Amino acid sequence: MKFTRFALGVGVGLATGFATAILNTDRSGDALRTDLKSTADGSKVQINEIKDNVAEIKEYVLKTKDESQIAIQSLSEEIKTMISQFKADIDPNIDRIQKNIENISNRGNEIQKEIQNTELPFLKK
Repeated sequence: MKFTRFALGVGVGLATGFATAILNTDRSGDALRTDLKSTADGSKVQINEIKDNVAEIKEYVLKTKDESQIAIQSLSEEIKTMISQFKADIDPNIDRIQKNIENISNRGNEIQKEIQNTELPFLKK
């Protein structure tokens, strides 16, 4: 349902209720005017309070949005820094481990060649 139709329905309902109340009242015109004026004044005060509350809520939402964007940006930068530091710390260790593995592999190949080149008397046929 569109807002305009809803607003039109509310307006027609209010006008009908107002007309019915005026036509069916058993008060004098002055008393009715005074009562309607006080009701209207009270309604204006409530509407102004609602406007103020809406403005405060809007301000709070905007402030929260700005603060959360700043916090998320800061957190993102911290995480990037931590990752780069971790990578910088671990890269030398990875290189060292790869060199150790390469050395062990080379040493294993050397030992295997030495064994193949060595003639053991009990292996002769």
